[in-house]
Amino acid sequence: NDFGPESIVAVYKSHVASEAFATEACHALVNMLASEEDDLIPRIANAGLVQLALRSLKKCPNSETLSRWVFNALYYIACDSKYAPKLISSDVLDILSLQLEQHAGCEGMAEWSARMAHKLILQIDNASTKMRNAGLCEMICATVQRQAISSVVSSAGCLVIGDLAKDKSNHERLSSAGACEAVVGALKRHSDGMDVVVNTCYAIHFLSMTANNVSWMGAYGACEAVTNALISHHDKSPEAAKNACNAIGSLAFEDEGNQARFHAAQCCPAVVNA
Repeated sequence: NDFGPESIVAVYKSHVASEAFATEACHALVNMLASEEDDLIPRIANAGLVQLALRSLKKCPNSETLSRWVFNALYYIACDSKYAPKLISSDVLDILSLQLEQHAGCEGMAEWSARMAHKLILQIDNASTKMRNAGLCEMICATVQRQAISSVVSSAGCLVIGDLAKDKSNHERLSSAGACEAVVGALKRHSDGMDVVVNTCYAIHFLSMTANNVSWMGAYGACEAVTNALISHHDKSPEAAKNACNAIGSLAFEDEGNQARFHAAQCCPAVVNA
């Protein structure tokens, strides 16, 4: 630990074009970062990991495994408010968008890309706008749809969709990209997963700031899905109950069609019980 991270990054610089070495270097750094020792993020960030990781992806753009470990490593950098700005450049976000387009079928890459994007939005005020400009509204939605069978990707991806939907400027792009269908579909498919329920209801709530989204999600079954999730999880997770009730309120507001759907789904007793 006295010299390990810097040594790995130093040798990484000499072999940045080697897919195998770059993958194992990022893998090793991830294992170190996962120990959560306080000084590792600044040491690894200051040693130049971000630029090395980008160079590796540019030289080996077709490697799913490299992409997965690169974004896993960058996720940890994004967790630190001091170093997260290193990741908000157009260079990083453009490569993230391209890698998601190319490797959305890789569960690990999709998961850690979404987790990194979430951390950046939490840490940096204009991250959402920069992500929209880089095409990430479309890429995140496509990833959730393509990885629909994965509860991990559904949870992480829907969390980012919710983050992006907080900014109404993103709604047109998200809606056109199928965000509503992706989020409601994830809730239906993974209704037994607590994290998925929390994050899909969070996304539904913020997507509902646009009236067209409210009607569309209602027609797609959001009212019934959210009610069922609330009934199943209200006594297990306060956060799931809160997000489900927020989603219900947003979907029901001034939409008589959704109000009728909630009534038929026995939503009122579920809300009272929660």
